[in-house]
Amino acid sequence: MLSEGLANKTKASAPQTQQVQQTDPPVIPMSTPLQIRSQMRQHPAGGMQQIKLKIDIQNTAIEQANRS
Repeated sequence: MLSEGLANKTKASAPQTQQVQQTDPPVIPMSTPLQIRSQMRQHPAGGMQQIKLKIDIQNTAIEQANRS
């Protein structure tokens, strides 16, 4: 009974995530290095992964600014 409910949830959520990826491409800031931008375009990451990647990029930029 429980496993059926979980299976239904995964079936229902699968097309939604695909629609989000198709209609909402990742926003890539121009300050991001070209290599990372091309990787972000090629890799259809989920929303949370994109946010984490943006935070990582911002943190490295802050670290570089602090060093100089």
